[in-house]
Amino acid sequence: MLGKDVHIPLATYANRQGRVLAEILSGKSTTFPGGIGASVIKVLDLALSQAGINEVQAKEEGVNYSTSFVKTYSNAGYYPGSKPLYIKLIFDENSKIILGAQMIGKKGAEHRINTLSLAISKKMTLRELAYMDFAYTPAYSGAWDPIQIACNVALGREE
Repeated sequence: MLGKDVHIPLATYANRQGRVLAEILSGKSTTFPGGIGASVIKVLDLALSQAGINEVQAKEEGVNYSTSFVKTYSNAGYYPGSKPLYIKLIFDENSKIILGAQMIGKKGAEHRINTLSLAISKKMTLRELAYMDFAYTPAYSGAWDPIQIACNVALGREE
């Protein structure tokens, strides 16, 4: 994401780097592609997840960024079991490319961060992600997924 070496002590990276080493030792020409630090932690009954850069890193790197913060719900509000889900997006002010995301909630933050991780890795814009095809059923999402809602809110502030 930042285009420089950073220390991200996660088991996912240790495993991938082990595989790269094994491939190199077996004679294959390969390199480690890096990562964006996607992670999730469980604290009591909450999942806190993040991917990409946070606002402090954006400031430190002099990135021309903006943020958006929304409260949405894990699934359709009329369906039993819907829980609040809070999403913060960090994105490039000019290009609207998603640079980072953080989520917290009792339901949904632990899996949805993977979608944002992919979007960040592929340098997707808010609009591209807002109009992606997401599976829908009231038990797991509203007609607009919480990620799409977060992207639309971010775009609404700018347009």
